[in-house]
Amino acid sequence: MSKNTASKHTFYYSLSSMDVGADGRAKPSAIANALQEAAREHAHHLGWGVETLRTKRKYWVLSRIHIQLDSRPKHAEVIEVTTWPKGTTGLFALRDFIGKVKGETVLKGTSSWALLDASSGRPTSVEELSDLFTERKDEHALDEPAVKITAPKSFYSERLIAPLYTDLDEIGHVNNARYIDWAWSGLKNEDRRKVTGWTVNYIREVKEGQPLKLRIGQIESEAICVGQIENKPAFIVSFSL
Repeated sequence: MSKNTASKHTFYYSLSSMDVGADGRAKPSAIANALQEAAREHAHHLGWGVETLRTKRKYWVLSRIHIQLDSRPKHAEVIEVTTWPKGTTGLFALRDFIGKVKGETVLKGTSSWALLDASSGRPTSVEELSDLFTERKDEHALDEPAVKITAPKSFYSERLIAPLYTDLDEIGHVNNARYIDWAWSGLKNEDRRKVTGWTVNYIREVKEGQPLKLRIGQIESEAICVGQIENKPAFIVSFSL
């Protein structure tokens, strides 16, 4: 179920048993899915959805996202996600989120999206987006865009991952929520209980069968997970503790 008012959109996401982890709370990947679906549905209403972009030989890619979390909801609770685009910066379109459960705010987020050319895989201009993408440019869930994460110089843990077909999205690369699953699984148990939010940098596409090394380290109060292909970062997730 959803509610659309042009440049602002509300989407309702009911947490299933598959969305909840061993601690009885929503996995970060479930929250990522809720935000992604809200953004996808709203982009469709604005005339720049997945189906429309296929005809233009373009597609949206999430580049960065930052989430501040007050609590993780439980099974069967409904996350009311309100989202809106808030303008552009360079090659990125910006979109914010507020998530509520039973009327109480549980999360705030901001994200940066690139519009890629399907043939070249390179970013294209977002200047042609409709005025509805800039109507709320001064309305923020979080004031600052998601930042570039600094990777640790040393790591306390690492493991190998082989992306499978079921990790892929409809474009053929690993779905953004899967990266968060891998990073979340790599944390220490005591650190998962401390998490108050996360930032993700999506650096390069990962496809089925590409060998991936997940390395985990810490900088002050941030547990940082770096996914590498051939020793080059493909994604970085920073969990605030």
